[in-house]
Amino acid sequence: VVCASLTIIHALGTCTLKTGGCAKFPLAEDPMLAGHFLPQLLGFVMFAVYGTQVWLGQPPAEEPIGAYYFPGEVQACFMVGFQLYELAATVPSKRLRGPANTLVAHHVITLLLALLAYNYQAYQHFGPFFFGIS
Repeated sequence: VVCASLTIIHALGTCTLKTGGCAKFPLAEDPMLAGHFLPQLLGFVMFAVYGTQVWLGQPPAEEPIGAYYFPGEVQACFMVGFQLYELAATVPSKRLRGPANTLVAHHVITLLLALLAYNYQAYQHFGPFFFGIS
């Protein structure tokens, strides 16, 4: 759902720029980059708000760090969708890929970490902080 929603927003932004709806917009020459701004902003805000709420409302200290933690699982699930969107958005755009494809590598590694947290309940306690706050 996260990936599909962000992809639709990205496509609408890119199409608006390609059809000349915002010809004076400074990034009209690179519609993929311009279309990436709003979905990325929405994703970051969503992660920051949820991650901060969860991190500040931590479970009791008696819970072991390796225990199942539902908010961490939710954050990891959102991150999987977000990273799938990021990969789909960055691969076609040379500028979004970064020098030597560093941003593609970053998104692949973050996707693998999110899958590890979601599928194997690894690091769910730290997910809200690293996926949301930092």
